[in-house]
Order: sequence, then C-alpha cells, then structure tokens
Amino acid sequence: MEYIRWGIIGCGKYVQEKSGQAFKNVGKSSVHAVMRRDIEAAKICAKKLNAPKFYNDYEKLIEDKDVDAVYIASPPGLHLKQALQCAKFKKPLYIEKPMARNFFECETIVNEFNKSGIPLYVSHYRRAHEKFQKIKSIIDSCIIGKVSTVNCQLNRIFEDDMDRPWHFKPSLSGGGKFVDIAPHMIDILIYLFGKIKSVKSYCVNHNDKHDLEDVVVAIFKFCTNVIGTLNFNLFSSEKNDKIICIGKEGRLEFSIHGTSPIILSKNNKIIQEIMIENPKNSQIPMVENVVKDLIEGCENVCYGMEALETYRVIDLILDDFYKGRNRNFWKDFNG
Repeated sequence: MEYIRWGIIGCGKYVQEKSGQAFKNVGKSSVHAVMRRDIEAAKICAKKLNAPKFYNDYEKLIEDKDVDAVYIASPPGLHLKQALQCAKFKKPLYIEKPMARNFFECETIVNEFNKSGIPLYVSHYRRAHEKFQKIKSIIDSCIIGKVSTVNCQLNRIFEDDMDRPWHFKPSLSGGGKFVDIAPHMIDILIYLFGKIKSVKSYCVNHNDKHDLEDVVVAIFKFCTNVIGTLNFNLFSSEKNDKIICIGKEGRLEFSIHGTSPIILSKNNKIIQEIMIENPKNSQIPMVENVVKDLIEGCENVCYGMEALETYRVIDLILDDFYKGRNRNFWKDFNG
C-alpha cells in the first residue's frame, strides 16, 4: 500500500474533534468511511472528517473494498466482535484503548490477527510522543543511575461523564474509570521498565453513584527488579498526575497526562527542567507512525502483542475487587 484509506467505527465527540482528525490530516492517509448506529449522526461525522461514505452497520464498513484499514473507537465491550470481523476480512486494525474489556478478550483479538497475518495496533499513543521518548532516553542512558523504584499518582475529580455514560457500565466499559484511564500510565511504565513480574493491589469503592473501583493502590515488581507503586484516586478533590523515578544517582519526575516539565534532580537539587509541549492532537504522532508502518515499516508503534502486558496487569490489579474478570465476569457482575 502507498496510501491508507481508513474506516472508522464509532464516531463520538472525541473521534470527531481529536482522533478522527489525526487520520484525516496525517500524510498518505484519509478517512474513507465512518460508522455510527444513528445514520444521520454518521452523515454529520463523515462531513467533519471529509469521508465520502457513512454507514450504520460496522460489518458493511469492514466489507467495503475501498477501506484499507480500520480504526475502532466504539465502547470496549464492542471491540472483540468488531475486531474479529476485521481479522476475518484481513483489514489492518488500529484499536482504541482499552483494547477490550479484559485480558481474555484482548488475547483473543491478538491471536486472531496473528493467525491472519494482519497488523494490529493499539492506541497507546503516548509512547510516540517526543516527551516520553526523551524520558526513555534519560532512563536508558543511566543519567540517574540504575532505577530502583517508580512511584505513580493519578488523581481525578469524579464526573458523571454524561457524554460517555457507558464508562460506568462494565458490560460496555470493562470496569470503572481506572480501566479507561490507567492503560496509558501502565503502558508507559512497561515501555520504560519492561514486563511486570508480580502485582499486589487494593481496590475500593467510595462513590454511592456506582459500585465500580474508584480508588486503586497497587505495588508491582518488574522483571528488572524495579519496584513500583501506583495510587489512583477518582474520588479526589484535585486533578493531577505524577511519576517519580528514583535511581542510584538521581531522580526523574514527570506527568503522564499533564503539561509539567520533566524534572531531573541530583543530590536533592534540580539540575535540569525539560519542557516538551504535548502535541495539540495527542493521536497524531502514533497515527503517523502506524500509517508509515503499514506503508514502509516503522519502529515506534504499539502492536497488539506488546499491548497485552498492560491488560494482563490491569486484570491482576482488579482481580480481587471483581472476584475475577474472566469470560464469565460480564454474566455475573450486575454493575
């Protein structure tokens, strides 16, 4: 392929204003077709993304011979069925995070694409940002020495999220906001420090508006013997996030979602503050890389096989709270 014509399944506000614009605007790429259940809404979305076709049936979009690759941005509870259809029709797929509702579904998707020999990418797009490539280069160069611990904090103020009410329906979301937000942070940790060997966690609910996890504390050990902690609070009075890496020779501090500088310290003194702006459209760097990979090959993407580690870890973190998140979870859980 020398040019990629995308089909997009699920075209809500985020797709119309952010991710869909990336597929529309990067080089050698365009949006050929969009799908929403409401055909009039699909028509409006198609106009915004300059797509000549629109559907209210995802199977028809996937079967469209002029669609070279597919982007799935529907609720995670729909991902498995839609992804397997893409594999059946041998359409390369870029799938929004979370990849699916649990590790079992994610693994099923990856296995089908492996059988088909078709590329599968996951929207863990932050690893393609200049900021996180710089952070990785600092850690890999041992400026702060061998890292021994990494401490993560992610606080959010509870919002009803009426634009996306499915966030609080596990049959569609896979769990609470932790399942929605945490994949970016966990993926970056794995990108920086490798696979996670073991996990211990506590998850509780403090909100009487739902019975999902809204406070999560986890301790994990990487295969590289780095010890990490994660503190996620959706019941907080403030919104912030911070990751602190402690090495033998210094300390590195940065945020996942925020705009604060990368702070490098030695001997309890800040020696450098590195300000790298987030992209105006956070999806563009990864979408550019995916398009390049489909056409000629590119190193900095997130393949489905790589992304599996993130969802294995999320399942381990939430296992006790939900009493298991295997294939029977959705049948038994009444959230």
